[in-house]
Amino acid sequence: MADFSVDAAQLLQSVFGATYGNISNAIPLKNKQGVPIIARLSIPRFGYKIRKGDVIEQLFFEAFEFTPVLLLSVRQEKNIVKTPVQGRNGTIKELISDGDWQVSVKGIFLADDEGNYPYEQVARIEELRSVPASFPVESEMLNLFGIYSMAIESLEFFDTEATPTIQAFSMNCTSDNTDIDLKIRQGL
Repeated sequence: MADFSVDAAQLLQSVFGATYGNISNAIPLKNKQGVPIIARLSIPRFGYKIRKGDVIEQLFFEAFEFTPVLLLSVRQEKNIVKTPVQGRNGTIKELISDGDWQVSVKGIFLADDEGNYPYEQVARIEELRSVPASFPVESEMLNLFGIYSMAIESLEFFDTEATPTIQAFSMNCTSDNTDIDLKIRQGL
């Protein structure tokens, strides 16, 4: 069994080009390898439906805990209808509402206990990306902003220099916190 440790701050700086100070000492939560847990993101088991011909099939995505080396950021814009009025500078703002939250997830999948490439974690996130539905999320940070469900818009994997036992990724998501059931009526 290989003994390996990771300096999370150094790893995040080298992969994502950002400086996070001495997060190894600032964050009290650590995984079993002693790596600081920067942000938590879990996907609980959930069901979704797909259509295969005339049959609707119920499938399930099994629970998944994201890597401990993870950065989350959220951004929200307002939906504003702007109406220009002849002879007036600027526009009239009306119908103002909140837009969806844009969630950025950047992370690094670490090698397993034997130092092997994280094939299983990469396969699970790709499986999640392929789900044709939004999915529930459990995260203190995301839940703080009222984000309990989201959908993946894009997923990117990229190489890290001279480190074949880790896999960096970036995922862009949109919140989906609408509890609206659409009813389809025949003959309309």
